[in-house]
Amino acid sequence: MKEQDQFADADDINMENDYEIQYWTSQLKVTNDELKEAVRVVGNEIEAVKIYLNKA
Repeated sequence: MKEQDQFADADDINMENDYEIQYWTSQLKVTNDELKEAVRVVGNEIEAVKIYLNKA
């Protein structure tokens, strides 16, 4: 399994992993700063981040 596939199946965004940040900013079409802000506000659960960013 490719590393990207692991990110797609994850429940949380690991903000310590640069590849994962790159994957999610690309998937959600947001900047690093927008992703960091979303995680700061709602936590690192992917569904909560998507809802916060209106990407759900």
